[in-house]
Amino acid sequence: MVSVATATANLNKFEKIKSEKDGLAVKAQLEDFAKIGWEAIEKGDRDYRLKWLGVFFRPVTPCKFYQGISPASAGHDYQT
Repeated sequence: MVSVATATANLNKFEKIKSEKDGLAVKAQLEDFAKIGWEAIEKGDRDYRLKWLGVFFRPVTPCKFYQGISPASAGHDYQT
């Protein structure tokens, strides 16, 4: 039997972040993030988990985020 400590020791940094908390759990925290400011957001949430929602932190322009929106998610049907 493999212990949990041994299993997590073999994970790369992305897998460790995923194992700590579900990526979609940050959706419920978006309002809290807006209240506490970008500096106080945990690095794993800010740099990785928010990407699951299409929100990207931009280290080049701190305190500014980029939101990727596809035509399908914007409610438009461009294929008709």
